[in-house]
Amino acid sequence: MRHFTFFAKLILTQVFCGLLFTQTLTAQTPMLYGMTENGGQDSLGAIISYNPGTGTESLVWSFGKDTDGQNPTGNLVYCPLNGLLYGLTSGGGSHQQGAIISFNPTNDSEEVAWSLGRSSNGVEVPYGSLVYDGTNQVFYGMSFGGGNHNTGTVFSFDPVAISEKELWSFGYGAGPALPYGNLVPDPDNGLYYGLTYEGGSEDGGAILTLNPNTDTVGKVFSFNDGQGGESPMASLVFYPGNSLFYGVTAAGGTDSNGVLFSYNPLDSSETVLHEFGFGNDASQPQCRLIYDEPTGLFFGLSIQGGTNGQGTIFSFDMTDDSVTVLYNFGNVMGDGQFPNGSLIYDAANRLYYGMAQTGGAHGLGTVFSFNPGNNAETTLWSLGGGFDGSEPEGDLLLYDGAATGINAVSDNYPINLYPNPGNGSFILQTQGATGAHYRIYNTQGDAIQEGTIQGDIQNISIGNAAPGLYVLMLNVADAPVAVRFAVAR
Repeated sequence: MRHFTFFAKLILTQVFCGLLFTQTLTAQTPMLYGMTENGGQDSLGAIISYNPGTGTESLVWSFGKDTDGQNPTGNLVYCPLNGLLYGLTSGGGSHQQGAIISFNPTNDSEEVAWSLGRSSNGVEVPYGSLVYDGTNQVFYGMSFGGGNHNTGTVFSFDPVAISEKELWSFGYGAGPALPYGNLVPDPDNGLYYGLTYEGGSEDGGAILTLNPNTDTVGKVFSFNDGQGGESPMASLVFYPGNSLFYGVTAAGGTDSNGVLFSYNPLDSSETVLHEFGFGNDASQPQCRLIYDEPTGLFFGLSIQGGTNGQGTIFSFDMTDDSVTVLYNFGNVMGDGQFPNGSLIYDAANRLYYGMAQTGGAHGLGTVFSFNPGNNAETTLWSLGGGFDGSEPEGDLLLYDGAATGINAVSDNYPINLYPNPGNGSFILQTQGATGAHYRIYNTQGDAIQEGTIQGDIQNISIGNAAPGLYVLMLNVADAPVAVRFAVAR
């Protein structure tokens, strides 16, 4: 313990000095990165960046012809192993069936990390995004095409070995088929959950699981074509407060405009909480919901509906299962229209950011912000001018030049704490550290919490901690490992 305390103090000093230096240099000017399905110099899609500090947008990469990735519809994901951002394209690559691409934000360079579709039953045409698994140190993803029945696959990608592996082929019959979105982890059972557009017993889509320990996929729920919702085109979100998943479907419900639902992984039951309707209601959402801690609400985007019929920003209140339209797109000249992605949160300025697929000064989409304090939406940039990116369908990524939510200090031990910044409730991913002791320190070096690692994935809660910077110290084989994180409210 004495050995641990001594090195802990040394690392704490280094970590907090590094944190303060990083905060001074980068936290004031985070960058937003996103991919657009079209636009760029070859009209095959682009990677764009937006600087909230200067209010300027830049085209940082144009997807090209031949073997480059083409026409991305998802978002970029940070890899803590090499500091690169990874994404999926639905076209391009050596086989013209899509690609896994990497992007280096330090020099604005892109590479095809893996060309999809090498075999007749390979992974093809992904329409979603990757998710990083800190335990296995691989990405997981789903493709809309390919597989034994050409109805999609689940696959993994190793960014170190640069290898891709098909884990599962979706099939006909009652099986899931044609997935959108990305897989989402359940910290309570270690499984990943995803949605498919078709398949299931009623062919209205399904909820599936991936077991990362066995690489097996199973169907756990089938949507129907009635009031239970159908045809989901997004991703689930896990809420640790009640261990439920929440999501939306693009169709189904009384008016066939989609539903908002919860899913209980303990008994594989779905509950419809809201049926999206006609009139001024949100309609046909294709977003991942995001939880807002200060208000206790979920926020989401709908591609249709609202007073102008051009999409909305809406909230969902778990206390009474009510949905409220907070903003109607198309309200003013040059406003965004038909948002087809999801919102992301920037705790530094208490704003949400997103992209609209069309609208703006050029009719080819916008980058916008949303202030939950007054429900105000602001068009920050109109896409499509010149060789700019256009018609985005995915989400933005907040990148601060450091670790973008995965702030590992150790170079030789995998540790992941997310979301970061968070509201006090975090998920800790480790590898082979069960039984190890951990402590959480504030910037004054005071230990505010300690405990024992219970498994490779567990919840960490410091709900009463004041907003600020913290370090979790983990003692693995008598060697201290540190991960830095922030609490923001």
